Amino acid sequence: MTAPSAIDSRDWALLLFLSVLWGGSYLFVGVAVRELDPLVIVLARVSIAALALVPLHLAVQGALPQSLATWRAFAVMAFLNNVIPFSLIVTGQSLVTAGLASIINATTPLFTFAVMATAGQERVLGHKIAGLVLGIAGVAIL
Repeated sequence: MTAPSAIDSRDWALLLFLSVLWGGSYLFVGVAVRELDPLVIVLARVSIAALALVPLHLAVQGALPQSLATWRAFAVMAFLNNVIPFSLIVTGQSLVTAGLASIINATTPLFTFAVMATAGQERVLGHKIAGLVLGIAGVAIL
């Protein structure tokens, strides 16, 4: 196992940029859900992402896959990783505020660690417990 490297200023800037993008989606969904059906919002979100990512894929990787089996796997993953979670999140946001939704979502890695540790799939080490406690404190402050 290699030792973790230090986080430099570029990494912090990228992390901040990612958090603004990720957290900003809750704000925009919170506004949109007042006027649009949750599934329309999910369709728009995924379509905008596809319009951005397909040209990027073509530029970096080349042609799209031709295999039906590959597209079938993509469809299953899209359903499990995008359609179901986004639909549930947006539907949930129609019932709670954007701030509460983002706070609840912030607990995802904390619960993931706790469940994985309970299942014996994650080693419980001092620095991980400290990170978990710090994460809980951060969510509580929010």
